[in-house]
Amino acid sequence: MVHIGPTYHLQMVQTSGESRPVEEGGREVPPKESVRPLWYSTRVMQADELLRLSKNIGSGWKNVGNGLKFNWSQLEQFEADTRSQGEAVHRMLFRWVQWKDQKATVGRITKVLFNHREYEALGCLQP
Repeated sequence: MVHIGPTYHLQMVQTSGESRPVEEGGREVPPKESVRPLWYSTRVMQADELLRLSKNIGSGWKNVGNGLKFNWSQLEQFEADTRSQGEAVHRMLFRWVQWKDQKATVGRITKVLFNHREYEALGCLQP
């Protein structure tokens, strides 16, 4: 058997009667019930949501940007043109919404955030 792709190591922890997976770094994977409505949402992201979202995306923001189909030089430029990581992330998300227009949906950003383990940012989204 050949496995291609990322490997995730999860452990289960018991919290208030329910068992939820936790990754090696201690980040709790959100329950499927809370992610599912976001994952399938076709609602277009609004500009006023981007600031809150950008404040909750961590140091892996460039990987998120790459998942949104920005190339590495574009991501480096966002970083060079801004004074902080938060500003760079906000600019990246703003450009993504401009670029993708009606395809810049909650579902698309959810999939990218989840795949890059930016679970805290998922809490900022509404289906």
